[in-house]
Amino acid sequence: MERDAAWSVYLGARWEGIRTSTSGNTYAEIKNNSSVLSPVAQTLYKLPGTKGDQLRLAVTRTYKAPGQQQIIPHRFTSVNNSQTEPDTIGNPNLKPELALGVDASYEHYWAEGALLSASVSTRRITDYTRNLVSEIAP
Repeated sequence: MERDAAWSVYLGARWEGIRTSTSGNTYAEIKNNSSVLSPVAQTLYKLPGTKGDQLRLAVTRTYKAPGQQQIIPHRFTSVNNSQTEPDTIGNPNLKPELALGVDASYEHYWAEGALLSASVSTRRITDYTRNLVSEIAP
């Protein structure tokens, strides 16, 4: 059964943001704001003359805010302060991670409920957040 080629495009945008304020008796009040407008674009092309083969392409931007414990500048102590269980302290100046991603895939339907898909993706991440263990002299 043949069908006509079909091309569809989806466009959108999402705004994400975080406003933090923290204060304590061992550090001054710290306020931080960050936000990002994230565009989303996806296209789907259904290959003509097939039973459901299609190509997808998507471009997205994602936002990952730091966790609460990662931004509070209070020292959290561990019972066993070691390389595997270190004391921790947050950084109130952490920025959210931003990622620009491109995803492409080919999908082949060969029977009802049976799908074979091959895909590739790439991400460019800025302001990557990671944990770092370092020795701080008392």
